[in-house]
Amino acid sequence: MSSPPEKRLPEKKPCITLVIGHRGVGKTAWLERAKAYFTEAGRPFQGFDLDAEIEARSGRRISEIFTTEGEMGFRSLESSTLQSLVSDIESRKQWKLSSVAASEIYIVCGAGFLGPIPPGVRCLWLRRSTDLGGRVFANRPRLDPKVTALEEYLARVDERQARYRRWADETWFMTEGYAGPNESERAFFTDRIQHLGGALTLLPENFRNELQWRVFAEKRSRWGVRYFELRDDLLTLEQVDAARKALPAERLLFSFRDARSPARVGGDAAVRSGAKWDWALELGTPRSVASTLGIPTIVSLHERRSGENFAQALQRLTEEGSTAHLKAALETSDWIELAQGHRWMLENPSGRSFLPRSSDGRWSWYRLWQKNRMHLNFFREGDGSGQDQPTLMDWLSVPVEHASGFAAILGDPVMHSWTCAEQAEFFARERMPVLRIRIQESEWQDSALEFLRELGLRSAAVTAPLKKLAFAACARKSETAQRFQAVNTLQWDEQTRTWSGHNTDVAGFSALLDEADKKASLSESIRSARCRSVIWGGGGTLSLLKSALPHAVPYSVRTALPRETDASVSSASRNEPEVLVWAVGRDPLYASPPNAWRPRLVIDLNYAENSPGLEYALAVGAIYISGVTMFLCQAAEQRKFWGAYVGK
Repeated sequence: MSSPPEKRLPEKKPCITLVIGHRGVGKTAWLERAKAYFTEAGRPFQGFDLDAEIEARSGRRISEIFTTEGEMGFRSLESSTLQSLVSDIESRKQWKLSSVAASEIYIVCGAGFLGPIPPGVRCLWLRRSTDLGGRVFANRPRLDPKVTALEEYLARVDERQARYRRWADETWFMTEGYAGPNESERAFFTDRIQHLGGALTLLPENFRNELQWRVFAEKRSRWGVRYFELRDDLLTLEQVDAARKALPAERLLFSFRDARSPARVGGDAAVRSGAKWDWALELGTPRSVASTLGIPTIVSLHERRSGENFAQALQRLTEEGSTAHLKAALETSDWIELAQGHRWMLENPSGRSFLPRSSDGRWSWYRLWQKNRMHLNFFREGDGSGQDQPTLMDWLSVPVEHASGFAAILGDPVMHSWTCAEQAEFFARERMPVLRIRIQESEWQDSALEFLRELGLRSAAVTAPLKKLAFAACARKSETAQRFQAVNTLQWDEQTRTWSGHNTDVAGFSALLDEADKKASLSESIRSARCRSVIWGGGGTLSLLKSALPHAVPYSVRTALPRETDASVSSASRNEPEVLVWAVGRDPLYASPPNAWRPRLVIDLNYAENSPGLEYALAVGAIYISGVTMFLCQAAEQRKFWGAYVGK
């Protein structure tokens, strides 16, 4: 008697995701991290790099294809290769797992991919805050050699941004500086987010099609989000109804913003079914809807009246809000208003939420610090409904129960800074988040540092142009800080109630010179008097740079002339430098080095991907040394300094 045929389980169709994003955002590096995340979680995973597939299938290098067929020829080949690869995956030709089909398959494509997206393929948009500022590449094919590398990038960025936004089914906004695996990213991609808290504003792009909305809603329902906000000025009635069907009523927050919106009908129904609701004071007093909808859960204020100052607006909200929870989401112009809003919230922490707004997202750090401290707080996955909403990755980086103190990077600009990523593990042991805080010199002098200390600032890295001011704020300074009259590392001493300061720039620049000596192979050490060197810019770090390179000639970036005349320095050192130390950021007011210069080596204090130092090195054909080594050495020395205080 023959045995019954073996029952076979239905084969699970693989989920194919196309990974999109701007040039240099880190898609290939992310693919390697994702492989590690899924492997460690015991989940089948397979990743493809579309450029590698093109080279393997065509037998030609990408640079060769660009040279012979131009960009549009490459884009056509890119599209056909993707279609073939997806077809092969779906027919099992490319599955590299013998016993089980890969459930997660990711394909990374180039930044300029034009489509179309194969049917059934989802799109993941990888983003970073520096995407729109441009990047310069030393090892990628040029698309338009007639312009600079940065101009080439910026000429395409807006069109690509719009295309990614149209395609994206999901967005992962990455914090600057993370090169290796991190727990926030791991939790997101392996769907292990729990007890997230906060509120997420649902946007029209979340409802692009039924499948996208279902996947989006199911995944986020498991995260423990406190509220899903439905705004009648952003969503249609159909989108509101779809959200009401998919999400529990007790986790819905309907926000009335537009009295004329058809979606308001959905809001009325949501309120009657048990959803929380937020009444904007701009629509009238809460009493005006009390007879039809009852007393609002939340009363919010977003705009001031003509001639009304910040304090007066807060007072009006307090008087009109009655017994509801009060939400002040006002445009906050400076640190004085930020302090006013914070102290207003502290008068009744359980009954008030303060969500400062700005045009550039500069207050997102404040909202992040208030995670789980305020009843109402929002995070975002992509653009969200406001730039001051922290990104999901940043939100995840703050522990559910965090300490009473925080660390920070202080300066202007700080958007590109890697400090938050680099120092996260060190401060995580004390449950202290690391925040990115933009402060200008005038704001520092308006008591911004004192307000930050009041909030809980305990440790800080300080960038230009604040190092001199940080020095003046310290009661105790290290020997190095005193020598150069500048502090780049701050620590609050709770026992003495004073700031202590240190300077790690010296150690960082020394490490950078050591790296340059090893890689450049010049006939003389860079520190040698015979090595013709100039310092381009320098600002507050000039004395430090001159101490390490006493024979280098400092140049003003405003005049393109030497800052000083030194008879002991030959004219060749000024006119034909062999080494140029780039010590300035990007500013349209700054001059370029003389056209006649052809340095063999450019040492850049910057590590930003759009650094003008890198652009200059490419233009003159010089060996380039970025400021990454300097940053990492500085960061390590900062941890040594903080370690004497943190955890004690």
